[in-house]
Amino acid sequence: MENNLYEVDRCYKPHDCLTVGYGIIGKSKDDANEYKWIHNIMNYFATENKLKYGKDVKMVSLGTSYEFKKYLDNNQNKTMFGVLFCTTDWVSRVNISNTTLSKYSKFEHFDFNVP
Repeated sequence: MENNLYEVDRCYKPHDCLTVGYGIIGKSKDDANEYKWIHNIMNYFATENKLKYGKDVKMVSLGTSYEFKKYLDNNQNKTMFGVLFCTTDWVSRVNISNTTLSKYSKFEHFDFNVP
């Protein structure tokens, strides 16, 4: 496999910050087998960046886009990067344009809109 990943630094401040939080939008709430491929990708990503899967890189939501937004709202300025996997239709409209993902990342701040 060709390595095209850029190095991601570990989040250190605040002390309880998460480097990469990922969410899965899917119909199944059962995390056992259906989403194993996603966990494998994120585990590989963590390993390649010398991060600890389950500590520095971990799943933060499973279900709808609202679950991911709820995580961001409840953990503002504690997640450096967010990754969202959509395995089914995006059925709800969520506006998270005012959510600051991290003030401790290399970027001063960034937000995103869900169309």
